[in-house]
Amino acid sequence: MDQLIPDTAELIAICTGILCCSIIAWTDFTRRSIWLIPMLTLFIAGFAFRHQHGLITLIIDFAWNLLFVAIILGGVLLIYRFMGVKKVMDRKLGWGDIIMLGAISSWLDPAGFLLFYEASMLITLVLFLLLKLFLRLPEKYPIPLAGTLALILIAFVPFYFFHGYEFLKLILH
Repeated sequence: MDQLIPDTAELIAICTGILCCSIIAWTDFTRRSIWLIPMLTLFIAGFAFRHQHGLITLIIDFAWNLLFVAIILGGVLLIYRFMGVKKVMDRKLGWGDIIMLGAISSWLDPAGFLLFYEASMLITLVLFLLLKLFLRLPEKYPIPLAGTLALILIAFVPFYFFHGYEFLKLILH
């Protein structure tokens, strides 16, 4: 299989994305808060990473990804409402987690974003359950979702960039 050689803009975007994701993960794990500047920079770097697809394609892909995030968020809010939980945001789900999904949506086309979302949620839940089991975390310890998403994005983007959907075959075989 031919490997793509990233151009200068893509390399700068990848390096910027790795730096931003590292900062986001560090702040989420250590301070349980997210800084806005790395989040915005990650968002812009995602568009720079995919610049060769053209502006219209980027906007359409981004809109589809945001629609998916909105549907998921609406579903989560609806489920909590049925469970009788009135205040979901900042108690069950942080704004940093939602903004992080928005920033990640600029990096991937809709199929890649769906794949990333499913894989990252599964990995996050498994890792968190293992940490709870072995480190005896308190029952109400919040999942640092934005930080975990940032670390998974660092690993996901290079595989997706160099292998596209072929990397599914690498995972499944």
